[in-house]
Amino acid sequence: MKAYYRISLFLAIAVVACSCASPDYSKFVAVAGIKGDRTIAHWAESALARAGIPCSIQGSMGYSISVPPDKASRAMAVLKKDAQDHEYHIYSLRD
Repeated sequence: MKAYYRISLFLAIAVVACSCASPDYSKFVAVAGIKGDRTIAHWAESALARAGIPCSIQGSMGYSISVPPDKASRAMAVLKKDAQDHEYHIYSLRD
């Protein structure tokens, strides 16, 4: 009986995970750039996640941060605050 519940739980989690729509990253716009290591990129990614803003961060020595176009302004505000809190520099890629 325990095996049945484990399988049922696994299937329920799989259904929920698959039903969550992932964002269309091809429509994201670049809003900012940061220099530094992966730790700084992680701080930025975490700040955006806490604000409910999906993002794509790509790079190795410098990172480009992209978000959905309708969240670009809010993302920049969140990133500026996070950069101030963690003392790193962020470059705006928006006009």
